[in-house]
Amino acid sequence: RLAQRRKPEIAQAVFGATLDAFRMRSRVAYSGQQMLEEYVSFYQNL
Repeated sequence: RLAQRRKPEIAQAVFGATLDAFRMRSRVAYSGQQMLEEYVSFYQNL
């Protein structure tokens, strides 16, 4: 379980998953409007 992990492992798991998702999204060509919506939703989810 995540709560039982040490903090560096949790950070690596969380940021690793986020980075993978970001890389997957960045492969797709977005229009300006879609990029703006992604940007806003990303910061709302932080």
